[in-house]
Amino acid sequence: MNQPWYALVPAQAPLDQGDLIVDCPVVSWREGPVSIHGNTEALLRLNEAVEVTQMDVVVITQTCDLAQNKVRYVILCPHYALRCGLPYSV
Repeated sequence: MNQPWYALVPAQAPLDQGDLIVDCPVVSWREGPVSIHGNTEALLRLNEAVEVTQMDVVVITQTCDLAQNKVRYVILCPHYALRCGLPYSV
C-alpha cells in the first residue's frame, strides 16, 4: 500500500498503539456456561472452556504505556477490513 500513514514493521519491533496484527492468536472463552461440581474437576473444566483462535486485531493500549512497561496486558480490538473497492493487503 502506498500511503504516507501506513508502514510495514518487522515482527521484532515494539508494539505501538494502532498497530494492525494479522492472524494474532487470541484466547477466549467458548460459548455457553461452564459447569463445575467440585475442586478436582475445576481445572479440567476450565481448560475445556478456553479456545484459541486467530484474528486480525488493532493494538489499543497507548504506546507510552507499552514503551515504559506500565501495563501487564495489551488491549486489542478486532479488525474487520472494509470491502468497498479500496485496495487492502498486508
